Amino acid sequence: MLHPARGGELPLTIHHRLVEGRAPDEDGWQLLWVEPEPEHPFATLFRSGLDYLIRVEWADFVVAPQARTIVTYTDAPSRLVEQLLVDQVFPLLLHALGRPPLHASAVAFDDEVTAFVGKSGAGKSTTSAVACQLGARLVCDDCLALTFQEDTVLAHPGYAAVRLWPDAAEALAEDPAALELVTPRTAKRRAPYPAVEHPLPLGRIVELRRGEGAPRLERLHGADALRTLGAHLHRMTDDDREALRAEFAFLAGLVERVPVLRLTTGPRLDDLPEALALLRQALRKA
Repeated sequence: MLHPARGGELPLTIHHRLVEGRAPDEDGWQLLWVEPEPEHPFATLFRSGLDYLIRVEWADFVVAPQARTIVTYTDAPSRLVEQLLVDQVFPLLLHALGRPPLHASAVAFDDEVTAFVGKSGAGKSTTSAVACQLGARLVCDDCLALTFQEDTVLAHPGYAAVRLWPDAAEALAEDPAALELVTPRTAKRRAPYPAVEHPLPLGRIVELRRGEGAPRLERLHGADALRTLGAHLHRMTDDDREALRAEFAFLAGLVERVPVLRLTTGPRLDDLPEALALLRQALRKA
C-alpha cells in the first residue's frame, strides 16, 4: 500500500479510495487524449464536467481535482497500482490543481537537488542511477513535485528506485534478473538506490541531450529556459485556462529561482561518468 511522504509532504491532502473491478464505461465522458497513439494506447484521458477518467490497461482512475479525490478501479497487484498512481495519476492531478510537477529524475549532491529533464530516451533515469553509484542520493525517478519557499524551491522525494531499460540494468546492477519488472507491459526493471528522506532545495535543472564528442554544459536563460521547462511538465490538458495561467506563473518563478542548464553527452552509457564529472566541476565553481 502507499505510505505517507517520507520526512515531509506537499501542503496538500489527496484522498484515495480503491474499488475492485473497472469503472463504469465512458458514456458521458469526453475523450481528450490517447497516449502514445490510438493503435497502441497506454493511457486514455476522458473528462466529464470537472472530473477526469484516466484509463490504462490494468486500472481506471477517476480524478476529481476540486474534491482532491482519486478513486482507483482495479484488480491489479498493489505494487503495480502504486507505480501507476505515483508516476501517471498524481502528476496530472497536481497540474490540474495549479501545482505542475516536472517530468524529471532527480538526485541530491550534498543536500542540494539536481533534476534531470529530457525527451523520452534521453537517459534521465540512467543518469540518476549512475549519479547514485557515484555517491548521490535519489530524489525521484519520474515525477518531481516542487514548492516555493520564499527564494528557495523545495524538491519533494518520491519512491526510492529508478526504472532502467535492460541494457542499463545489465550494466549497472549486480543481478539484473533479480530486479522487479516495473509493469507487465515493459521490459524496464525497478532498481533501488539510497534516497533522501526530506524535501531539499532544488539547486539546478539539467536538460539532457544526446550528441557527439566530449560532454558539453551550457546555461539557458530567459525564454530559452522557460520553453525548455515547459516541454517537460506533467500536464493534464492544455485547454484549462486557469491551470495554464498557474503553469506559466510556476515556470516563471522557477526560472527566476533556479538555474537551467543543458548537458550534451555521447550516446554510450560509458559517457555518463565523464558528463557527471563535468557537471560536478561546474557546481563546485558556481
